[in-house]
Amino acid sequence: MDRFKYCGFYGDNDSHADDRLHDIKHLTINYLFDKYLPGEGKVLNTSANNASYAIELAAKGYSVTVTEPSDDNLALIRSNPGAHLLESVGMGTPLDLSAFSSESFDILISLRTMYRLTTQAERELFVRESLRVIKQGGYFVFSFMTPFALTHNQHMAVVNCPNNPADKIKAYRKLAKVEKTHVFDNFYGMTMEEISDLCREYKIDIVSIASTYEAMNALDPYVNDMTDEEFKDYMECQYAICEDPAVTRYCLRGLFIGRKKKFDLFDW
Repeated sequence: MDRFKYCGFYGDNDSHADDRLHDIKHLTINYLFDKYLPGEGKVLNTSANNASYAIELAAKGYSVTVTEPSDDNLALIRSNPGAHLLESVGMGTPLDLSAFSSESFDILISLRTMYRLTTQAERELFVRESLRVIKQGGYFVFSFMTPFALTHNQHMAVVNCPNNPADKIKAYRKLAKVEKTHVFDNFYGMTMEEISDLCREYKIDIVSIASTYEAMNALDPYVNDMTDEEFKDYMECQYAICEDPAVTRYCLRGLFIGRKKKFDLFDW
């Protein structure tokens, strides 16, 4: 298994969606949503993929609007029996939300965007455009990858590289580049410091930064061989540790939940 692609490239509608490795992420995200989101309000879910989270939130009483840049995914969403719960489904990119008025949503969720933006300009555009449509005090939620995850993946590529000197050297040079740039092909790994800097720059209050895949151990084959009771115990441990800063720094993928600051007359 290419562990990095398993959790980074593939989406919720991939062939792994019915196994326990996928369940770890899905259950952890829902745990964090239930813990921190307000339980009601208008939600914009950008880059919604197959809209599984959007439909679940709509079933809980949220008013959910979905945008997705892929025609194939839009067709998949519309064919879902739960799609009738959504307010609307349309084509759109998270970098251009001009179809929506400023401060028109209580919550914006984008789980497949930040780690696919490999330049700082793109990441800041994503943050600015998202915050524009969120009401003051509203929630901004996105998934991220860490530099550790990308570096570890390329290190494994070095380990598994055939015993050809030229290929080995090429793989090591790519490892050095990934370690320096935090970019692996079309994926970007954010440091906790970068997340904090974005929050200071764009006036976002941090609610939670959590691991949704616990380092690399969560991807070992033994997870799928667990009994139901063993997996339940595993998830209880995941819930207990997922917001610890040390765990988050070394996770494969994480979840950020923040709130757009409220302003009063003293902020002018």
